[in-house]
Amino acid sequence: MSNKDIEYYMKLNYTYKFRFIANDPSYPEGYYYGGFEELQGCKTDGKTVEEFLTDLEVVKRMWIEVKLEYGEPIPEPEN
Repeated sequence: MSNKDIEYYMKLNYTYKFRFIANDPSYPEGYYYGGFEELQGCKTDGKTVEEFLTDLEVVKRMWIEVKLEYGEPIPEPEN
């Protein structure tokens, strides 16, 4: 069993990418959308870059918590 806890994984420098979505009729003002490359399915959005980045940390913690709870592997960044 690994002794790596959530704080260990939260401190790792995962790679994230995001982009601005401008042509969505549901959000005419646009929004930012993206996620972590190494953490499959760990994605979020936000009205501003700041909101996106804050939410990204929240979903990262939730994603890692679920993986730890179920004993599933958590990838680490390569660099």
